[in-house]
Amino acid sequence: PLNLLPAWSHDQPRGAVLHRATAGERYWPCDADDRHSRYIDDILLSDGLKARHENRRATLRMTRLPYDPQDRGRQLSDHCPLIWSAE
Repeated sequence: PLNLLPAWSHDQPRGAVLHRATAGERYWPCDADDRHSRYIDDILLSDGLKARHENRRATLRMTRLPYDPQDRGRQLSDHCPLIWSAE
């Protein structure tokens, strides 16, 4: 939850600062039935990883993972997973 981030990211011990990878990113719906207005999962980044993200040497992308054919039509999750990748 968003209200826990300040408690985890208070620079105690020094350097213990976390950032949400989705902060400032446009929300992309999973499908036509998606009614969320923002990402409901998150990835936390250190200062160094945040700098890489801001310099576009790392990217955030949203995707659905493939399911087995026998699971087609079943709702296995209520949202898409987030994938963050760095060069």
